[in-house]
Amino acid sequence: MGDDLVSWSDIPFEIVKQIITLCDNYTLLALAQTNYQLNDLAIQTLLVREGSTSDYPKGFYFESNDSSDIIIPAFNLALSEFHAPDFVYYFHSNPVLFREALSISRFLSRVVIDDKLTLSFDIIDQYRGLNGFWRMEAASAKIWRVIFVKLLETALEKGCRHLTLYGGLNFQIYSPRKRKHGPGLPGVSRSPGLPDASSFALPLSRSRPRPLRVSQFHPTLRTLYQGLVKWVKGRVRSTRANISRIGRSSPASFRSSSSSSAYSLKFPEPELVDSPPDVETETSLPTLSMSPPSLTRLDLQSAMMLHPLFFQYTLDLIRANSGSLQHLVLDYIRTSASTWKKLLKSIALPKLESFTFKLYGQTVGEESLPGIVLEFLTRHPTIRELELEGLNSTAQYPQFDSTNLLPILESLEATPRTLSWLLQNSTAYPKLKRISHTYDYCLPGSKNGLYAIFDIGMVPLSRLITLTTSTRPVNVQFKFSTESGFVTFFLIRGFSFIAPTPSQVFRNVETMSIFGHYNKKFVENFKELLPALEMFSNLKRLGFYEVENAEDLKKKNLIDTIRGSCPLIEEVKIQDELIDFSPNRLSHRYAHVKSL
Repeated sequence: MGDDLVSWSDIPFEIVKQIITLCDNYTLLALAQTNYQLNDLAIQTLLVREGSTSDYPKGFYFESNDSSDIIIPAFNLALSEFHAPDFVYYFHSNPVLFREALSISRFLSRVVIDDKLTLSFDIIDQYRGLNGFWRMEAASAKIWRVIFVKLLETALEKGCRHLTLYGGLNFQIYSPRKRKHGPGLPGVSRSPGLPDASSFALPLSRSRPRPLRVSQFHPTLRTLYQGLVKWVKGRVRSTRANISRIGRSSPASFRSSSSSSAYSLKFPEPELVDSPPDVETETSLPTLSMSPPSLTRLDLQSAMMLHPLFFQYTLDLIRANSGSLQHLVLDYIRTSASTWKKLLKSIALPKLESFTFKLYGQTVGEESLPGIVLEFLTRHPTIRELELEGLNSTAQYPQFDSTNLLPILESLEATPRTLSWLLQNSTAYPKLKRISHTYDYCLPGSKNGLYAIFDIGMVPLSRLITLTTSTRPVNVQFKFSTESGFVTFFLIRGFSFIAPTPSQVFRNVETMSIFGHYNKKFVENFKELLPALEMFSNLKRLGFYEVENAEDLKKKNLIDTIRGSCPLIEEVKIQDELIDFSPNRLSHRYAHVKSL
């Protein structure tokens, strides 16, 4: 009867693949766990099915809210080295946050990441679940730091070249209220009683210890406590067994091991962390300072990474990759000017080619930010592309000699006041080819006088174009919103130019981006701007973003009006949909693209 047995390797691959695709997720998990031959195919099928991606093996895209019970076991069961050049994972604050991060770290240690890793954690410091409102306190934050830094360390060791850390504007660690009347006091909200990271960080850093099971990181006090106690007892028994084999001739060795604090559990009162931790004394934590220099691009869009608890690790991450980083993005982060100063003054990137620095909202000490940014730019003459947004127009903009500043700069995108500051010398930046004048948000109900800031950027821009039109063309890009007050300002009030006329500037505009900010009157306001499009005679690319009624912009009469006003128009992009008017197309077509 043994001769009649057939293994999976005896079946044609196409038939095996068809059988696998008919299995549900839990069957795939079972096959991956019990059959080594089918592990690769089963996990691939499951991840593609659950990962919301249609371009495997190019990349993976995962979101934790609905598929954690499938994705996390799949990560842990993957045996072969997957090739995932683009891996995206969106964390959500939930009871399995720590489990997810641990599983992803283990998964990344097995896959080949030679391109891009994106980790998003918008709001992980709090969530509302079935058991009430949970907020991250100091104890659980320290555990999260150990896990997350280890995840980054793993990704860098695998050779990740493009790292994006995306999050929200704020990251807060809460300090619990003191309970004077015993537990159960109404209105008192506490996060799960997680132990301090030092309780188990030291064993994690030892050579090849037996790891904790993922289930033991479920953020509930009883489960975590029991799991840690069981794990610690096992470690102690194994240590004592090794000592007993050595014999009674080494009592000092026994005393040294048995008195180690690595196996003691401590539950200190959580405290709010106000300053960056002293990493030199926390030798048990993972470190990023010794990571191999693999990153060429770092997109830092998370307030968590500049929080005092993580700041030193962010600094170590940048310093470790200083020899390879070519692109640095600091975006959508709200922190103090002193933090920005400490970060920018502490890094030097000799190969930096592009630098993006965007601020949102008011910042403590923001009046000094232009000087801080200028000092950074002065030390990095290799920058070719520069994007600055959010510097306050009333801040202190220091005078400087722009003759030797950024000698090979090719592209500049900035808000009006910053643009005016950098372009005060029209003969500077001999390599400059593209300028983006960005004014893409206006407060509802603003008075026309507030829009005069638009002029401040137009004056030096017009001077630069006048001097360079005959020697080198400069592609000008406009970004603005169509809030009704700005439309009135644009059409009626005009601009306070010295020279030349606005039309000379507008003729150099080849790309225009208009933001609706989901205003219900966006289309109505844009129609008022249609006559002004005739001034942009060389416009080739027009984009509409954050539009609520996008279908109204696709109507044939509106598209025909745009084509009539701008005869050279090649592309009109509405959200993610592209209308192509390029000469090689007989008629416009629609295509989904990522960027204009």
